[in-house]
Amino acid sequence: MHNRKFEQTSIIEAIIFDFDGTLANTIDLSFDIYQDIAIKYRLNLLSRKKMLDLKELPAHEVFKVLGITKLKAPFVVAEGRRRLSQHMKSLEIDQHLAQLIQFMTHTTIPNWASCPATQKTTCNRF
Repeated sequence: MHNRKFEQTSIIEAIIFDFDGTLANTIDLSFDIYQDIAIKYRLNLLSRKKMLDLKELPAHEVFKVLGITKLKAPFVVAEGRRRLSQHMKSLEIDQHLAQLIQFMTHTTIPNWASCPATQKTTCNRF
């Protein structure tokens, strides 16, 4: 059923998620964080290429390759998220994307996030 009231009161036009390092380059940082965590939890160490290849696998296969057991998984994931979030404000957004966001800020989309191209940011608007 179509809810017209929701349409009229909703202020969020779009939400962008960055799961693969497209908006902000998290690949190098993720690699470094994983290497530290792998040593701490005695997981399999990987080369950068092997880590990038994991993006093509389903999560259960990734855990298998990394040597993450069901018992260790919650701890490994929580520590990885915590460490990555500590660095999010210092990551640079892709320059081309920053220019696109600047352009979109000045269009008719009223609630778009504004991200100055010269600023290190993750473009948190909401």
